[in-house]
Amino acid sequence: MTRAGSEKDINVEFVGDLEEVDDIDSVTADETADAWYTLDGVKLDGKPTAPGIYVCGGKKVVIR
Repeated sequence: MTRAGSEKDINVEFVGDLEEVDDIDSVTADETADAWYTLDGVKLDGKPTAPGIYVCGGKKVVIR
């Protein structure tokens, strides 16, 4: 069950024979989940300081 807007990418790495999976060592969240983007899809180095509309975590954010 997921809530709207709560989707995140998860990377899973399998080590060994896939037919005999009985344990998962680690699961890491996608690092781009908290990345900032322009509306054109350009990834920014961090939180923007210039006023405008940006995308972070799949939501539009207004910076004034």
